[in-house]
Amino acid sequence: MRAEPDTLDGGGDPGSPITTPDPAPNPNPTPTPVPTPPASPVATPAPPSRPPPIPLPALPKSQLPTPPAPVGVARYSEDDYTDAALALRPRGRVWSLDPNGVQARVFRGVAKTLVALDAAANSILAGSLPGSALSGFIPEWEATLGLPDPCAGNAPTVQQRCDQIRARFVGGGGQSRQHYLDMAKTLGFTIMITNFSPFRVGHSSINEPINDVRWTFIWGVTIVSNFGGAPIDVLLCELAAGRPAGTDVILLS
Repeated sequence: MRAEPDTLDGGGDPGSPITTPDPAPNPNPTPTPVPTPPASPVATPAPPSRPPPIPLPALPKSQLPTPPAPVGVARYSEDDYTDAALALRPRGRVWSLDPNGVQARVFRGVAKTLVALDAAANSILAGSLPGSALSGFIPEWEATLGLPDPCAGNAPTVQQRCDQIRARFVGGGGQSRQHYLDMAKTLGFTIMITNFSPFRVGHSSINEPINDVRWTFIWGVTIVSNFGGAPIDVLLCELAAGRPAGTDVILLS
């Protein structure tokens, strides 16, 4: 029995091959990706350079003599430090208990350094207060407070330098009457302050001087006592340096 070739619709040329129609075209074809060129690097702007710091003006170094620092007194003796070190030793054969042995002599030598450090620390504490005459820190305090100045002259004594240090240290700020009284006291003066006012009819008395408006900005200083021994020019110079702006200080007899 012979097999017959298949046809599409059962008709036509039995010898023609079966053909498959082409697929319908895609209405939305996928585009072929185009390689993107590498992006050029973005230049980052350099940060703005900071201006160089402005150097602070250096104060002129004082040419005045530096008083010698006092020698402090140690709180504990050489024997105290030696006994404390020997009492803290470990126990064992290598740690000799001989009070005159090599180890005890070594601890005694270290104790001498501890005594010297203790005395130096006490001297620093005693002279750390501003204006302390028994201190080697007078040049440091003067450099901190803008001293020495011409108020005490070219060759002030150690006591005058200390008085100026105390006056500048406690006199930072304030324009009240009590402020200037306290400033004068630190310089070794007891003073009285007199304020003036212009003469006003109906308010001023007959015995008051006929002052004009300029006397409103003048205040007088009367020295009651000078227990510090400093020149009067020192007092007037310091008061003039700290007076309110636009005012003048005069010395009253």
